Amino acid sequence: MEAIYAGMLTGALVAAVFTFAGLTPLGIFSGVWGLIINLFIYTAGSFAFSTAPSKDAVSSMDGQKATQAVR
Repeated sequence: MEAIYAGMLTGALVAAVFTFAGLTPLGIFSGVWGLIINLFIYTAGSFAFSTAPSKDAVSSMDGQKATQAVR
């Protein structure tokens, strides 16, 4: 959840700064730069804040739940 809000806030700030400063790096509209930054922060943050079950938690589950947790 943290990654969603961090990406949304960062993307909005980048788009606002680029818009008000009149910047269009590589000829790309500022909103697209905001979206690119948003996707990057979201993807990196989702890996950093992932909550995958530990091996100990999976080993203590019965067979069907352990199979579903690994998938």
